[in-house]
Amino acid sequence: NDIKKSSKENFSLDLEGGILTGKGFLNINKLPLKTINIFLDKPRDFEGNLDINLLYNLDTKSFETNISSNDTSINKKPIIFNNGEIKYQKSIFDLDLSFFLNNSNFPLNISGSIPSKIDEKLDLKFNGNGKFIELIDIFADDYFTFKKGDVNLRMLIKGTINKPIANGFFVIKDSEINIYNNIIKNINSTIIFDFDHIEIKGFEASDDSLGNVFIKGVLPFYNKDNLSDKDFSLVTNKFNIKSNNIKFLADSKINIRGSLKEPVFGGNLALNNGFV
Repeated sequence: NDIKKSSKENFSLDLEGGILTGKGFLNINKLPLKTINIFLDKPRDFEGNLDINLLYNLDTKSFETNISSNDTSINKKPIIFNNGEIKYQKSIFDLDLSFFLNNSNFPLNISGSIPSKIDEKLDLKFNGNGKFIELIDIFADDYFTFKKGDVNLRMLIKGTINKPIANGFFVIKDSEINIYNNIIKNINSTIIFDFDHIEIKGFEASDDSLGNVFIKGVLPFYNKDNLSDKDFSLVTNKFNIKSNNIKFLADSKINIRGSLKEPVFGGNLALNNGFV
């Protein structure tokens, strides 16, 4: 992506077996993690390398692989594969991934199956142990930064790729984030995912001055007919919203109906002490 920053890295590749048919074994040793930048519009600071062992069968169009990491990090934040197993057979990817972020003692686990066709069944499990939001932080560049707090995630994703549904919970305690240079702190919330709808037990947060925001309610993911009496209530009081070109305080009392896919907004919004 940037010729001035190009570098030469050495890795080894050993292949034994069929090229067009039959079984085989592929071993890749010390593949630079920064190779991922080939596929990204904006390069990231990848360090370290991966070892990949792969068994394949071209006749059955299947493979199974194990991935391990060596001193890997993204944007100077360590990420270590504790377990990296991926299998593919009968057009389904089976995952069993476990990795540690920022030298944590608690791994982020992702397991289950992903079909290659968008209309077939999903079955994925996420166990965040507070680290899922840090993974988002790593890939979000400067747009999102997780400052502090406790976050816990347990999630089971089913449905299909083109219409997933979720069951689980997302708990945030005394957290602080920076999103597009807006400081949001004192975040406390419990969010319940119940397959066909999402319930926010109560989302409370404040900005870096005296503003605050509160969200509560229930909405379906897709079908707004079954739960048409459900809604989200969003209330802000002198909540500070800013970017490079705008800054203002928002007072609002907004009702959100319909569904997450097709929301319908109504209510009042007042902007004051602002500029564009």
